[in-house]
Amino acid sequence: MAGELGWGSGDPLEDAFSWVHRVANERGIISSPSAGNLTPPRMPDPSEFERFRHQLPSRGHVVYVLLDTEGQALYVGQTGQPRVRIRTHWRSQDWWPEVDRIELHDVADELEARMLEYELTEELAPRHSQVTGFEFIKLQHMQDSVTSRSHKVDRPRKATVVSVGGKPATS
Repeated sequence: MAGELGWGSGDPLEDAFSWVHRVANERGIISSPSAGNLTPPRMPDPSEFERFRHQLPSRGHVVYVLLDTEGQALYVGQTGQPRVRIRTHWRSQDWWPEVDRIELHDVADELEARMLEYELTEELAPRHSQVTGFEFIKLQHMQDSVTSRSHKVDRPRKATVVSVGGKPATS
């Protein structure tokens, strides 16, 4: 029976993916020329994330920069839940294997986080993130709001560095 269903690779996820894909192809749900060449999504090893998870804060506003082995920015983002957000990238992004380390910049609040995210995105030009025109309009409104509250946003940048690729991190 397993042979009839297209199973037998030894990997349950790959077997299930192949079977669903084959059935969808047979029923005309998938009709692209490359439909037979799809591969299952990357399923990372949970122990990989556990190696550096404890170095990430669970809460608090941060701006994070994901860097490759040469120190080039791959992605810049901001979050109030760093562990959750970084784990989402780790689980879902095809480019995650390129990440060697993470820089975490502590910020006072979401407004400061969005402004620093914008600045770093402009400065570093990460390969996998960008600032859109809408974000710029939103950012301008937030800058006006922060300025009117006498909120200091030009603190010196000090980053915590988390090693992902196995090499010790340096700040």
